[in-house]
Amino acid sequence: MIPEQRKQTHLAYGLATGLVVVIFNYFAYHFLFDKQSWLTMLPYLPFLIGIILNAIAYSKANNGAITFGNAFGSGFKASLLIALVSVIWILVCIKIFPAMKDRYMEISRQRAASNPQATDEAINASVQWMEKLYAPMMLFFTAIYNILAGFIFSLIGAAIAKKQPAAAE
Repeated sequence: MIPEQRKQTHLAYGLATGLVVVIFNYFAYHFLFDKQSWLTMLPYLPFLIGIILNAIAYSKANNGAITFGNAFGSGFKASLLIALVSVIWILVCIKIFPAMKDRYMEISRQRAASNPQATDEAINASVQWMEKLYAPMMLFFTAIYNILAGFIFSLIGAAIAKKQPAAAE
């Protein structure tokens, strides 16, 4: 017996949410970048909403005949697309906003200088190291943070989506 194919929603929701996250990141960079507050986490809000909406749409598209695992899988696939769009955005940012690197380095220098035990040599060495690894670190941490957030948000979305597991089997 071949299991029935489920209708998928992750592609549309993942790409659309990824674009909204990029827009939020753009505004966060330009208006909230130097702020040390919860507002810098603002781009994760559309990410969470997009994953929840995907889980609900996935359930509706399949008449609720899904399990928690099905809903989680759909959400996680969408989150991987969001992570991909975010990584592509970081690559674009590195090229079109070269001043972003300078801003990061200045903030890093200020944070290091706020440590009373940090010497000028240690601060300079740290900033030089960060300048060399800037692009790989940005790409790596963008991917990791988005995948981790996607995992957590997919769990939330799967918990919210209506399920009729008996009908899904």
